[in-house]
Amino acid sequence: MAISLQLAVMATASEMIKKNAEDITQLRTTMAETKSAQPPPNPLVNAHSYSTVVQQSAPIPAPISAALTRAATKERQILLEPITSNTLYEPNENFADTAKKYEQLLTAIQTTDSPDLLIKATTHLQNGGLIIELTTAEAANWIHLPENRVRLTEALNLSASIKE
Repeated sequence: MAISLQLAVMATASEMIKKNAEDITQLRTTMAETKSAQPPPNPLVNAHSYSTVVQQSAPIPAPISAALTRAATKERQILLEPITSNTLYEPNENFADTAKKYEQLLTAIQTTDSPDLLIKATTHLQNGGLIIELTTAEAANWIHLPENRVRLTEALNLSASIKE
C-alpha cells in the first residue's frame, strides 16, 4: 500500500511537471510574439542634449556655492596695507582709475615667466589700504612670492606691505 501511495504521488508530481513545462513553453511563445510585435527601440528617443542634462542635475546648495565663490575670490586677491599714514590711492579716485594705475605697476614688474597680471576689481579700504582682485589665482600666487612682493612694494614708491 505504501508503494501504491508513492506511485500515486509520483504520478501527480509528473503531471504537475508536465503542465508547468507546457505553461513555460506557452509563456515563451507569448513573450516572443510580443517582442516581435514591438518596434525596435530608437536610441535617439531617450537621448538628452547636454543642456538638458545640466539643467536636470542637482544644483549646488546656495550656502555651499557662496562659500566656494568667496574662497575662489579670496585666492585671487592681494591686500596692500600702508605702513605709514599714507593712502595707496587718491581720496577722490574712482575704482577704475585705481585699477589702471596698479595695472601699470603690475605690467612694470611682470617678467617673461610670470602669468598675466590683469586686474579684475579694486576695493578702497578705510585705512588707506587696497584690495586688488586679479583675474587668476596663479597671478595672485605669483605676486605673493617673496621676490615679487619686494618688486611690487618698490614699484609703489610708498611704504606698503602685502598681506597674506
